[in-house]
Amino acid sequence: MSEALKKIADFRRAVLRDLYSQCTQAQQNIFNLMYKSLEDVSDKQIDWAIEQCERTIIKKKSQGQRLDSNPENETLRDING
Repeated sequence: MSEALKKIADFRRAVLRDLYSQCTQAQQNIFNLMYKSLEDVSDKQIDWAIEQCERTIIKKKSQGQRLDSNPENETLRDING
């Protein structure tokens, strides 16, 4: 992998880490069920994982509530939009 592509891959992974950290613990648990862990997301999956986290954060903010207040009510639909 070229140095430029390595920098891009590192940046994408840093974006994913930041978004993941904004998710609730319950949302992170669901994410980990889908991808095993944050570090196990492949380069092919990272764009989709970033989009999932973005949609989850946007939905959480638009609802004006913390989705982790009742984690039993959280489903894959919550993280997938």
